[in-house]
Amino acid sequence: MTPQAPKPSCHAVMTDGWTPSTQERDAGMLPGYGMTTYIINGTLECGKGYGTAPAKDRVRYYKMYCGILQVGYGDNMVCKNMKLAQPPLSPPPLGGMNQMQRRPAQPPLPAQTLEDDQAMEDDFEKGTGPKRFHYKDLAVATDNFSNDKKLGQGGFGSVYRGFLSELNLHVAIKRVSKGSRQGRKEYASEVRVISRLRHKNLVQLIGWCHGGSDLLLVYELMPNGSLDRHLYGANNVLLPWSVRHEIVLGLGSALLYLHQDWEQCVLHRDIKPSNVMLDALFNAKLGDFGLAKLVEHGRGSLTTAPAGTMGYMDPECMTTGRTNTESDVYSFGVVLLEIACGRGPVVVAQEEEDAMHLAQWVWNWYGRGRILGAADTRLGGEFNAREMECVMLVGLWCAQLDCNLRPSVRQAVNVLRAEAPMPVLPARMPVAAYMPPSVDIHSCTTSSFVTVGTGGSVVDTTRQAGPEHLLC
Repeated sequence: MTPQAPKPSCHAVMTDGWTPSTQERDAGMLPGYGMTTYIINGTLECGKGYGTAPAKDRVRYYKMYCGILQVGYGDNMVCKNMKLAQPPLSPPPLGGMNQMQRRPAQPPLPAQTLEDDQAMEDDFEKGTGPKRFHYKDLAVATDNFSNDKKLGQGGFGSVYRGFLSELNLHVAIKRVSKGSRQGRKEYASEVRVISRLRHKNLVQLIGWCHGGSDLLLVYELMPNGSLDRHLYGANNVLLPWSVRHEIVLGLGSALLYLHQDWEQCVLHRDIKPSNVMLDALFNAKLGDFGLAKLVEHGRGSLTTAPAGTMGYMDPECMTTGRTNTESDVYSFGVVLLEIACGRGPVVVAQEEEDAMHLAQWVWNWYGRGRILGAADTRLGGEFNAREMECVMLVGLWCAQLDCNLRPSVRQAVNVLRAEAPMPVLPARMPVAAYMPPSVDIHSCTTSSFVTVGTGGSVVDTTRQAGPEHLLC
């Protein structure tokens, strides 16, 4: 990707608005469901979709972005100096609800594709569990991938409902285009990682196929879809608290297995409601291991390009490039708060235009001694007060900005299971110290830090607040 020309000043973005051009889109700009902020070669870009964002929305999310870098509005040069520690020509999106590291399809070299296919097949055949399917059988199972069978659309393809007559089994089939390099990478990661895992709270991978122009993954079908559809879908019946609490426990059990109870430590790196699937009895099953990484127990952190979904991604991972079990714990905490509050990771006060992260919003209730006031109002007060308080406290405990203050997943699960006392947290969210992104994150030879503060009000506290006020 060629370097981008300088964008309008932050002042121009805030006063006049700015929309990416066709050339900028082709260079890697992604359409999104919300505001998208990029740093490309150190140049700040701020936009949403292609001309669909009102100027005030650009301003709102731009302010939150400035919060995590602790820079003033309009200071592009400071933003440039604070760019993420990453290769210069690999720009990840920094805002909205888009996937990190998920980009438009790039046509691979044909010869390389064939070699990669054979390498993947050799690798997969060594494994146990999931079987290889023939493309024609999966095409028949989905009525040739009919739109009537489509369950949803993902970053690199679609998911279809199918029926395998030989196995008398209903399945979900993910169809990924071979033309997407990142899609191929995630496909390979999914098979290599999840095919070796066995846990009742993980989505089971049944098989795989390199067929035609597609890469196909076959999963057990989850009749009740994903958690986010039940939390926010207008046509779904409201999940009662008893079901939500069981989902919390199931998700915690899955994460405990990944982090501590398997032969290696699995970093999921994309825990969010849309990746929590629900079976016929509403049991939670964690899925989508396309971004997962394997590390040895006790190794600590993994240095890599930031990956995950904004709103659920550990702020420290964004600034340092380090991901670890604490990063997954952060995402887990955000999901717990969503389940309890029935709100997404960004909260906007009705009377205000500025947004804050859900964790800060709940912490404000906690600081006033009224944490149950943050509970989902649609429940009408019909919940176990102790369980609700416990889930929200553990959510806050996990979603703290400073990774050193977060619990391990085992500590969190023990509290959720009422096997340990609830944590006692300070009335205000603790501050966090991050190494500046310009530091060499491999050597870490400097002792310089960027201190991020907290905000105690729902009203515009962008200049006083740090990344807890940011969509991250």
